Amino acid sequence: LMSQRVHDREHRTMMVRTMAERALLIGDDGPGRFCLDYWPVGGAKTGSHGGSLFSRWPISSAAQRTPNLKRLSYPGPRGAIPSVKAMMFREGLQEAEARQVIELALREGKLPGELAKKCQKLLAGRMEFLRLYHTARPFLYAHGRGWQAMSKELFDLAGEATRGVAK
Repeated sequence: LMSQRVHDREHRTMMVRTMAERALLIGDDGPGRFCLDYWPVGGAKTGSHGGSLFSRWPISSAAQRTPNLKRLSYPGPRGAIPSVKAMMFREGLQEAEARQVIELALREGKLPGELAKKCQKLLAGRMEFLRLYHTARPFLYAHGRGWQAMSKELFDLAGEATRGVAK
């Protein structure tokens, strides 16, 4: 349904932002095979790994487990500096957690009828967004759908669901 392989140069930041939620929807254990700091280093082989820390040793192979996304940060004067993709991934994790809050409230059947319907509609809409975003022209689709408003709606509804369960 939706590939979880995100490559350094090939995918937009929104693809990274939606990885965690897509993993939940497809029953994946997570969006793995990516690294924080496999920066370019001297003496590394070039080619598909682009002279990164991953390809520094002359005889090594991870075969199909090779990381696809190698740099979620940049080297800074005092350590790693997060990239936009790293920050988007963090925001995506928060959205996936908000989704889980709503799903749990629905599963436990503790939400009032109208709120439950609102939650179900939101989750169905997000699933459709993620499905179409991944297969359509993502950069146009995400911005055309107003992803910031969708995020706000998700967090607002997760808050309502939490309060609804507490009643």
